[in-house]
This record gives sequence, C-alpha cells and structure tokens, in this order.
Amino acid sequence: MAKSMKGNCSARNRTSVLSPALPVNLYKKDGTTLLRTGNMGLRGFVRVNVGAYDGPVVVEILGNNVARYYDEAAGPSVPIRAGSSMWALVPRPGLRIAVTTLTTLAYARAQAERLFPVSVCEVVRMNDIVRSSLAPGLNNILFLPKRFTARTTGNVAARLRITFA
Repeated sequence: MAKSMKGNCSARNRTSVLSPALPVNLYKKDGTTLLRTGNMGLRGFVRVNVGAYDGPVVVEILGNNVARYYDEAAGPSVPIRAGSSMWALVPRPGLRIAVTTLTTLAYARAQAERLFPVSVCEVVRMNDIVRSSLAPGLNNILFLPKRFTARTTGNVAARLRITFA
C-alpha cells in the first residue's frame, strides 16, 4: 500500500462515483471523535489532512443513492443507499486504502466486540480476521482488490467482495 504525505489519510473508492460530493468522515480511534470530513471526487478519491494525529483512523463513506459501486455478487452497478455507510479501520494516517464490504465487516466486528477505542493491534487483528475468513487470497483487505473475472480464482472472497478503485 502506497503512503501518502504524512498527516494525510487517503481513501480510494473503486466506484464509478456519480456524485462529486459523496461525504467521507474520518474519526479518531474511538470511532466518534470527528477528525475531519471530505468529499469524494468523481474519480473516487478523497485526501483529508488529519494534522498531527497519528493513531488509528476510522473511515466512513456516506451513501447518497447516486454513487454506485462494482459488486461481483450483485452485479456491476449497485447504489450506495442514502443513510447507509461503508467503513474501514486504518492502523494510522498516511495510508492509501480501499473501503469495501470486507473493511466494513472488520469495523462491524470491532463494534460487536466493543473494542472502541481501538488500538493499532486491534485494527490489524480485525482486518486480518475478515481477510483470513473471507478473502485468504488477499494480502490485506485495505489494499485495492482486483476485479473478479473469468481468470480470477474462484474463491469465496472473489465472489463476495465489492471492488473499489
């Protein structure tokens, strides 16, 4: 995963985002203290400066019924519903990440285990539990995944994941 400039958090959504103002929230490790907000651009990127904060980051992408994403299981164009969110747990600022259903599952597991405020080790553990259970072929669920094609191995993760680019 490539690093962005120190103090910035970048998220890339491998989505054909049709709304230039898809909101993205970045929270501190407690999951409730808002660090910064940003808007995802038409190419699916957002870069938000989080200043000197260097702990785990919780990323939220807010749906709006206009933005769409590629989902191999449901079809190539699925809306991100208004009122819904997709999440990611990131060990530290400065990483370029993908926000997917896999990262949202890791976030949900951390919530279910009442881990907030999360530590770096808990972020890594939650992401790895989801990766090893559903996507063992991936190195890290925060990396941009490859789209599922006829040439992709037929593992469960390839059939279930939502791809963001």
